[in-house]
Amino acid sequence: MTIVHICLTGVYTEGWTYQENLLSKYHSKMGHDVVLIASTLTYDNSGRKCTTSKSAYKNQDGVFVIRLKEKKDNPDRKFRRFPKLYDTLTNINPDILFVHKMEDVLLWVQTGNAVAITSNRTIEKQNAHVVLREIQMEEARGHDVAMAWHKSNYNPAIALFMEMLEQHCRRQDSSAAAGSNEKEQEFG
Repeated sequence: MTIVHICLTGVYTEGWTYQENLLSKYHSKMGHDVVLIASTLTYDNSGRKCTTSKSAYKNQDGVFVIRLKEKKDNPDRKFRRFPKLYDTLTNINPDILFVHKMEDVLLWVQTGNAVAITSNRTIEKQNAHVVLREIQMEEARGHDVAMAWHKSNYNPAIALFMEMLEQHCRRQDSSAAAGSNEKEQEFG
């Protein structure tokens, strides 16, 4: 499976222990082909923000890192543009696209280009074009988890994924109930 991590909203530095470092590392250790797409921004050994000249390389964790240059045509810099992002993603054709900033994920959902697992407390509840469907699962007890997608996204994979997720949740619920009954019998 090919997993692409997109880390374009902040600074990516090799060897640190942020989520983009650790998740990509462990996805690679699990045997997946992992690509991390980041800007050229990084921190040097003294903690100063700088740019790297590296453009594509395999890091110490076996993750293939692609550094994209930002197009600096926006003087107020409210939006960052990476003209090569679309072509890069098209060439990789990932099975999973992992975006490391929730605002970016929700933007992709709003435009109909993504499906996300998120909190059901998200602002998306107020967006009439986004469907939020709660997910009840043992692993997320105490958390409000929901699936989000654009109403006009008729991709059949959404229904298939929801069906698989519901089957998983039912299996988890039945094994949790069986484990609870065993404990009651053991201590009853």
